[in-house]
This record gives sequence, C-alpha cells and structure tokens, in this order.
Amino acid sequence: KIKSKMEFRGAMLELAIPKTEFQIRGKNFGFGKFIVENLRDKGIDFAEDLLKGHWKAPELIEMQNEIANFNSSQKTVFIKAITATIDGAMHDFLFALQEINDIKILVDGQNIVELSDGIHGEAYSDEGWFAKYSNHNL
Repeated sequence: KIKSKMEFRGAMLELAIPKTEFQIRGKNFGFGKFIVENLRDKGIDFAEDLLKGHWKAPELIEMQNEIANFNSSQKTVFIKAITATIDGAMHDFLFALQEINDIKILVDGQNIVELSDGIHGEAYSDEGWFAKYSNHNL
C-alpha cells in the first residue's frame, strides 16, 4: 500500500491506497483506481441497488417504491443519468483541485495534480481510469 496525504487549510488527512497501475508521466500512482472504485463505481452500484429495491433504510424505501415501476428503458436512462452525474462531479472536483492551491493530494510524497497536465481528463479515453478500473463502462 502507498500512503496518500490530502492537505486542506493546514489539516492533513492520510489514506492508505493499494498500489496499482495509474501513471502520470510514466510514474505509477494508486489514486485513479482508488477514486474510480470508491466514488464512481460505488455510486453506480448504489443506484442499481435502488432499482432492485435492495435498501431497507426508511428514507430510501419511498424512492425505491417510486422507481420500482420504471420500465426497462427508464431504468437504463436512470443509470445513465446517475453515471453522467457522478462522472461530471468527478471531473469538476478534479478540475477544481487543479485550479486552487489550498488542497493537495500527495501520493508517495508527490502532488498528483502537479504531475498531470490535466488531472480532470485522466479518467477519459480508451486508456483512462474508467476504461482501466471501472466495473461500469456504459
């Protein structure tokens, strides 16, 4: 595992991220796999479980009951909308990291935002994070 540190206004958060193949300028990092598996895929899995009526939490049961009557086409559009929302939020979050200097994500002691020529674009393309690490390639 590699240690990842995130600094925000003087407070330091530290994460242990399994080593994996994510490269910026030829150097391997685990951040891409970590964010795809723990943000994107978990969000999409949550939405799919809503469609299946999986959740027992009272605040989710009403929503599940409302979407239980969706036909196949509506269910597909629902998952596509959730995926686009998560992907857009990830893009905007990563873009914001690039634009501000108050937050730094360090992996193996290196600021991954500074190593990338556009961290917000690392997820896209046939060789990007989504293609490599996601269980949901729509």
